[in-house]
Amino acid sequence: MEGKKILITGASGLIGFDLARELCKSNQVYGLARFSDAAIQRELESLGVTCIAKNVLTDDLDDLPQGIDYVFSQLVLIAECEQDPDAAYNTNSYFVGRLMQHCRDVKGLILGSTGAVYKPSTEASAEDGTIGPVGTYATSKFAGEVLGSYLSSLWNVPTCILRYYYPYGARGGLPYALAERVAEGKPIPVGKQRFSYYDPIHMSDCVRFTIQSADLCAVPPQVLNVAGPEVTTRAAMVELVSQALGVVPNLIEQQAVEEPAWRADISLLKALLGEPRVGLKEGLSEVAQVIQQAGS
Repeated sequence: MEGKKILITGASGLIGFDLARELCKSNQVYGLARFSDAAIQRELESLGVTCIAKNVLTDDLDDLPQGIDYVFSQLVLIAECEQDPDAAYNTNSYFVGRLMQHCRDVKGLILGSTGAVYKPSTEASAEDGTIGPVGTYATSKFAGEVLGSYLSSLWNVPTCILRYYYPYGARGGLPYALAERVAEGKPIPVGKQRFSYYDPIHMSDCVRFTIQSADLCAVPPQVLNVAGPEVTTRAAMVELVSQALGVVPNLIEQQAVEEPAWRADISLLKALLGEPRVGLKEGLSEVAQVIQQAGS
């Protein structure tokens, strides 16, 4: 993608930051976020991103730039959803409608969602799998999908909905959090007899697929699972990062499942956009290296 005028919401977040950093190399990029961390805003601005500081719970969108070609909607509320469901639905659901109303003339809108909209299962879910979100976060994200799909058809906005599974990289994600705990010697609970499965995707693949998905925008929206090439467990991820760090992990075995399990069928992703390139061992080794450098 080159020479386009692009708006990224949630530009300070896990995916949004790396997406802005990549797209601004060949495009005019506007990044919307609260930017509570001034250092992140300064870094994006140094790369050429025009930062728009907004709290979408209180600020309107009337002054957003006009003539946007593509919108990448990565704004998300995760951690405080159960404590503040109103904020969760305002951020993860209603904001989608406000954004699409303002940007209804775009060539494409890429709406970031989550694999957690599916019913938890140890079997891999394809895009037509059983929907069954658990908790406020997943429910509010699915509500955003439903609203986005409706408005896509109502206003003829070409849209692609991406259901991400555990994206990670040098700035965060579940594997990064596990690696930090290993490096700090903190206890890590893992399942003894029953455990959850994960298929994390490295940020370089995640960003590449997200950008490529602009070509898939359609009415009604194209839905696509975005996940990594390998299925793993928490214990297996801990073992890989421990080897890379040269540290013996402090594992605490427990009988219960660590959390609901979601697995992705990425057959459609491979058919439409190609294979993920970064394997789990390579990706976790990179994460371990970043943590080692930060601690030195």
